[in-house]
Amino acid sequence: MSFRKLSFLFLFSILVFFGTNMANAQLLSKKELENKPRYVSLENAHDNIKDVYRLSLELYNKTVTEETLDSIAQLTNLQELRLHGGEIQELPSSFAKLNNLQILDLSDNLLEEVPKVVAKLKQLYFLDINSNMIHKHESLNVLSNLDKLKELYLWNNRLSQLPKSIGKLKALEKIYLWHNDLQSIPPTLGNLEALRGLYLWGNELKDIPKNLGLATQLEILDLGDNQLSSLPDELAQLKNLKILCLKKNNFETFPDFLTGLSRLQMLDLRENKVKQFPNAINWSQELEDLYLSDNQIQKIPSSIQNLTRLRILDLQSNNINNLPANIGSLPNLHDLYLGNNQISEVPPGITELKKLKFLSLFSNPIKKSDLRKLKKSFGKNVVKI
Repeated sequence: MSFRKLSFLFLFSILVFFGTNMANAQLLSKKELENKPRYVSLENAHDNIKDVYRLSLELYNKTVTEETLDSIAQLTNLQELRLHGGEIQELPSSFAKLNNLQILDLSDNLLEEVPKVVAKLKQLYFLDINSNMIHKHESLNVLSNLDKLKELYLWNNRLSQLPKSIGKLKALEKIYLWHNDLQSIPPTLGNLEALRGLYLWGNELKDIPKNLGLATQLEILDLGDNQLSSLPDELAQLKNLKILCLKKNNFETFPDFLTGLSRLQMLDLRENKVKQFPNAINWSQELEDLYLSDNQIQKIPSSIQNLTRLRILDLQSNNINNLPANIGSLPNLHDLYLGNNQISEVPPGITELKKLKFLSLFSNPIKKSDLRKLKKSFGKNVVKI
């Protein structure tokens, strides 16, 4: 065998050896990965190819060629890759070599679909493709093979719907879909048994599937700035829900299922058309923050006293003309927003709010003498008129 052939075989075996070992590099824990240096220059990364686990490139005003992306794909030890603002429209098939990649951030590019090669990145637990131009919802099907995916960021895109396959992401814990064009969401979202946060602010939703109630690990549900006027009673099954945002919708009444949310800590119904509280407030005893400004509420029931953990009560810009005599029976209240209503008298019991740090009463027909008394009781820095 000639020397040239021997040299070629030797070189080939070396490449195979290093390629195999780099491809099989041990996956780092989140903490271990954070402790690795982050490279911000592709040139420096190639000078230290074996030590590059994290690469973050700001690509604004830079031309990103396929050759550039192929060169990134040679960094096969990569476990975190962030490519921001490079007008990237597609990823080359060579990215399949990055089979240890756990974090991929392609935000603020020009993607119109989820790159097909993403399906090959089996170790991904974090995928951020926010602020692109993704409108081909069927391209999300490539994600269904990512068994480890926990966080998915899709906000500021152009999605009008989601594929049913989204329900196959059994490890998914958070999905951010703010500011798309979604008119509906698939019932299969209820299959996401690990889901803890669902963020749907700023879409065009008119209804929510009842199957969402099956996602019983859900802790945060953000449905703000949509076109909702009701929600299915099956959402009462969300026993772990802590934060519910319904701001800027078309609700005229409080959803009935609220009584079933025993762990709810924050409810936001600002900027709706709610006219009245239920006669008896039997909501979560853990409720701490209640935001109801910019509605049409006329009366606060005495059963408000049931919310003993309430810290923030926002009733600004409603049609309230009086307060219940037992308003002072909220021992943990520290912020009370009552500005821009029709309140003419404040019950004496309000001075029992010993933890009150902020009281807003502007634009109400309250006598100046009563306001002076309140300032004397709470201090002028607490009472805002």
